[in-house]
Amino acid sequence: MKGLSDYFIVDGPNKYGPASLELLNFWALEGRVVPTSILEEVATQQRLQASQLFGLTFPLVNPGIPPIVPREQAHYPYAEAPGPSNYYRPPGFAMDPTLVKRASSAMTSGILTTVCIGCMPIGIVSIVFASQAQKAIREGNSLAAEARIRKANTWAIVSLGVWAVVLVIELLLAASGQLQ
Repeated sequence: MKGLSDYFIVDGPNKYGPASLELLNFWALEGRVVPTSILEEVATQQRLQASQLFGLTFPLVNPGIPPIVPREQAHYPYAEAPGPSNYYRPPGFAMDPTLVKRASSAMTSGILTTVCIGCMPIGIVSIVFASQAQKAIREGNSLAAEARIRKANTWAIVSLGVWAVVLVIELLLAASGQLQ
C-alpha cells in the first residue's frame, strides 16, 4: 500500500524525515523533492524514486529556474539550510558565478561613474539597476539579474559618454578663451 507510510529523503549518506505523503507533496511544490529524489520507506527501508511514489505529484515548472522559498516558510530539514540570504535554494542549485561577478562589476562601474566622474543623476540610475541585479541573484532569478546587469552597464556607459561630451565642450571653450 504505497503512499500510506512515512518516508525518508535520502541525499547521499544523509537521511531527512520521516515525512508523510502530505509533507512530501508540499515539499514537491516548493521544489525540495523532485521526481529524481530518492525516498526510503520507513517501515520496509525499500528505496524508490519520488516519481514512483503513488500520490506524490510535482508541479509543472520551468526546469531552469528552481523555486525559491523564504526561509521562514521552509520546513525541516531545510529550514536551517546555511547561506547568506534568507532564501532557500534546492539541493544542487548553484547560481552562475560569472553572473555574480558581472553584477558586482556593474555596481562598481555605477559607483565610479557617479562618484569619480561626477555624472551623478545618470550614475545613480546605474547603481539602482546594479542593486536590483544583486537582489535578483540572491532570489535566484537569473533572467531578471541578466536584464538588470545589462541596464546598469548601459546607464554607466551613458554616464561616461555624457561626461566625455561635457569634457570636450569645456576643453573647446577653454581653448577659445570663453571659459575662465
